[in-house]
Amino acid sequence: MAPENIFYGNQNNLALPPEGNDYVIYSYISSVRHGTSAEDWEQDQNDDNVYLSTTTEVLVQVDCYASTLNGSDGMNAMLRAQALETVCRSQVGVQFFVDRGISLLHADDPRDTTIVGDSDNYVRRSTLMIHLSMQSQIKVSMGFFSAVDVDLKNVDVSYPPKEKE
Repeated sequence: MAPENIFYGNQNNLALPPEGNDYVIYSYISSVRHGTSAEDWEQDQNDDNVYLSTTTEVLVQVDCYASTLNGSDGMNAMLRAQALETVCRSQVGVQFFVDRGISLLHADDPRDTTIVGDSDNYVRRSTLMIHLSMQSQIKVSMGFFSAVDVDLKNVDVSYPPKEKE
C-alpha cells in the first residue's frame, strides 16, 4: 500500500484517491481507563510537584478498502487487514509500538464490512480493531509552604476591644 493511500479518518475535507478504491483509513474510536491514578511526588527548590499517571487502552479502527471495478473480487481488502492483524500479533508489531512508547495489547480478527460507495457499487472493506495501551502523565504544582514565621501578639493590646455604644 502506497503511503499516500493511508489516511487518518475523521478529518474535514479528506480527499480519497480518485482512481479505484485501494486505500486504508485508520480512526481513533475510544479509550478506556485501566486502574487508579498513580501519584509520584517531587520536591524542587520552589514547589512540590505531583505527577499523576494512568494507563489508558486506546482502540484504533483500521478500514482496508479494495476496488471491485472491472470484475475484481476486492480480496485485497481482506488480505491487507489479515496481514496487519498478523503483524500486530507478532514481536515485530509489538516492537514497532514499543519504540514509540506505546504497548500493543492485541488485534481483533478482521471483519467483512463491505459498503455501497458513492457510485452505487460495492466497495470491499475489511475492518480490524487494534487495542493499544499508553501511559499518560500530568504534572501538577502544589503551592505548599515549608516554613512559618510566627509573631506572638497579645490580642487585647494589638486589637483592643471596642466599647459598646
